[in-house]
Amino acid sequence: MDNKNLNLYKFKWELRDGEVSSLFLATKEEINSILGKNVYFGEINGSNSCVSAIIEKEDFKLLTDDQNYIQQTIKLLKLDKASGYTIIGYNPFCYLDED
Repeated sequence: MDNKNLNLYKFKWELRDGEVSSLFLATKEEINSILGKNVYFGEINGSNSCVSAIIEKEDFKLLTDDQNYIQQTIKLLKLDKASGYTIIGYNPFCYLDED
């Protein structure tokens, strides 16, 4: 992920006994590239929960594309490519099921 043209996104799945969510930075192209792919979070909702599904456009909400705000956030939180630009939560890019 390049740190130019990044946007702030919220990812959220409603689960029977809770939710899985995250805030992270990604480009619009990166979001489009993950659509239709399977994400496997494992047992994040307790034993035998096996949280897994296909990513859909509705799973993401664009919070801001303000580049000044995003660059300040990167600097303040010391985000980088190695962290997947994850601010908090379960970033679906880090849990792609490649099988």
